[in-house]
Amino acid sequence: MKKNEIEEVITSHFKKIDKLFPAIIIGFKIEDIHKFRTEIKKLRASLHLLNMEVEEGLQIKITKKIKTFYGYIGIIRNLQLHLKNINNYFENSTDKIPKAYTATIEKEIEYWKENTKEFIDFHNNFYNDEEKITSELPDKLTKQSIKKFIQYMVYEVHKKLIRLNDDETLHSIRKLLKDILYNWTYVQPYIAPLSPGLSQEEEIVSFIEMLGVFRDKCMGLTLIQKYNNDSADDEEKIVLEEIIHTWSTEKQELRQIICSKLELLPITPMIAGGFSYKTLF
Repeated sequence: MKKNEIEEVITSHFKKIDKLFPAIIIGFKIEDIHKFRTEIKKLRASLHLLNMEVEEGLQIKITKKIKTFYGYIGIIRNLQLHLKNINNYFENSTDKIPKAYTATIEKEIEYWKENTKEFIDFHNNFYNDEEKITSELPDKLTKQSIKKFIQYMVYEVHKKLIRLNDDETLHSIRKLLKDILYNWTYVQPYIAPLSPGLSQEEEIVSFIEMLGVFRDKCMGLTLIQKYNNDSADDEEKIVLEEIIHTWSTEKQELRQIICSKLELLPITPMIAGGFSYKTLF
């Protein structure tokens, strides 16, 4: 890939980012936030791939402004999704929705919306961020760098297979697989080293979705533990404990399925082989 082609890829990401940005500041709708954050992840995945081409010791990263905004709206979406999951839980339950608890979550959502608006206003844009990132792009992307990227992904996944009981390990594997998926156009011709179980695009998508459901369970349990405070009465506390029990059970069942799939992957340790792997995450 030549320099002008690389710039076109990065510019394309920023065009979508700039188009999605106003809708978030106006309405903070959960789907708008999801689309925006996905585009940032795709941009970051592109930079991870391009970092295999830049000089040793250098890295192209998303800017601090993008990272902060991405983080703020991520908190909002996590809370919105949590509230949605709480409401969904009671669709098939005779218990009453814990109003004091959901009011706490709604208040927290509004707090983070205000924080986000204070950080970046409607008329802001990411032109300077695009300019900075574009100025740091390499002149080319070679086949050798693409292969090196895949080898790095396989190497990192393999290292994490020994810590599957850790929730963050599964989340890290999900991020690695997303990097592969978002760079699929470029890595697909060289993907053979990965594994028969994760060598097709649809296989990777399916597994990422499963890991995403697991992540949602983890986040839901974390949020209940954080926001289940003294504002809830005894009746609500009992209901919330029931939700914790249900979600914990579902989480463990899902973990078993995920780990059984990962344990079957015929991934062997990748030796550095002369490559000096950069810290991408």
